[in-house]
Amino acid sequence: MTTYLLHGGGTSKDSTENDHFFAQFTELVEKPEVKILLCYWSRNPNEWGKLQVRDTTKILKNTSKKVTFHVVKDAADLFAQIDSADTLFVAGGDAELLEPFYKDLTALKSKLDGKVYAGSSMGAF
Repeated sequence: MTTYLLHGGGTSKDSTENDHFFAQFTELVEKPEVKILLCYWSRNPNEWGKLQVRDTTKILKNTSKKVTFHVVKDAADLFAQIDSADTLFVAGGDAELLEPFYKDLTALKSKLDGKVYAGSSMGAF
């Protein structure tokens, strides 16, 4: 079964609600080490590095587990990494940037079995 964490947006703000959201990326995984895939397709690629720093900082602040991260570049990269991942985080942004990937993601639901899917704003859609 997939566990879905859906967030309305505004994850860049410092708040107890956001801390709780990011904490669940690892709390819901019953392992001491967690691999998290970060998907920023709904944002311009030149923003991905900044977003990765922002989000990994928030995740690590809210866990005591060992965490590894991988930013997925495209659908092929996602499917190459998903079997070894525990959590997939799809960040929000612009629908126009994310929608072209939809056609390549038809098999994603079955690959998420036993994993945590965390989506914020457009990523929760």
